[in-house]
Amino acid sequence: ERMLIKLKITQKAIKTINRINYNMNSKYTDVKQALPFNFHPGRFDVICGKGKKCFDHSGNQQLRKTTQFFLEEYSHSKTKIEKSRIVTKIIQIVQRQSPEGGFVKLDAPSRQWYKVSDHLAREKVGQQFRDSLHTKYRSSTKAKKRIRVSQQEDAAMNMTIVLLNNEKIQKIIDDINSKVTKTMADGQFTQVFTSANLKILNELKNNLR
Repeated sequence: ERMLIKLKITQKAIKTINRINYNMNSKYTDVKQALPFNFHPGRFDVICGKGKKCFDHSGNQQLRKTTQFFLEEYSHSKTKIEKSRIVTKIIQIVQRQSPEGGFVKLDAPSRQWYKVSDHLAREKVGQQFRDSLHTKYRSSTKAKKRIRVSQQEDAAMNMTIVLLNNEKIQKIIDDINSKVTKTMADGQFTQVFTSANLKILNELKNNLR
């Protein structure tokens, strides 16, 4: 029992040390940095914000492509630390492409651009992964639905062809048409159609044998 307790403590300590080392290596900080007043987001800068202007900016488009590249690896990561490392990798890619900027945000009242904190940059990348995964699963669901509808339509068409080409079934249908009238009572109408449906089903079963 003491050995088990010691093993659990050791495993917990290793996880704590790994987390501390990871945070130190990623240079995690919550401080935003003011950029020069003449700064304007370049083609690789990612603008943090909402709206079409941010979404359409070339750097934001590039971020979506980059997260798409790592999406499979991210979705199969089993721990938060593994996912966090992928996020760090993407942030480093953006920062290397645009060392003067990176992840930036405009302070509207002062018109001052800032390099956002690591926390906000990580949140931006994480949100992009969540959006991509949501789109992926939604697209997969829609694709499966389209396939299912197509299969149902094909089955209905095949059934129609079988019905039209089977003389016995056609005679049953003609018999129904001759018996049904506008003045027929509901009970009699139901009885005629139930009997005809049973005959058609039996005939279809015979064709399948």
